[in-house]
Amino acid sequence: MPAFWYNMFRKLFDCGVTLVFLLLEEDDAVFLGSVTALIRGEGETAILMRDNTVRATGFTPLTLKKRSEKLWENSMKKERS
Repeated sequence: MPAFWYNMFRKLFDCGVTLVFLLLEEDDAVFLGSVTALIRGEGETAILMRDNTVRATGFTPLTLKKRSEKLWENSMKKERS
């Protein structure tokens, strides 16, 4: 995991936050506070942002959640070891 993301997660975890980002593609993530809705359709998920932009990913909303949680858990395991 890039040091940037690890440091960001570490600071958020210290504040009691458990899931803040959706991990999209390999090096891309979005802040959940900026997301208005996730809409699945025709083989992709549209991510509607508060600034009226739309992001797209091939992952389903459930897969996005699982990937983000796994990244979070792995970063916390790394911190403990």
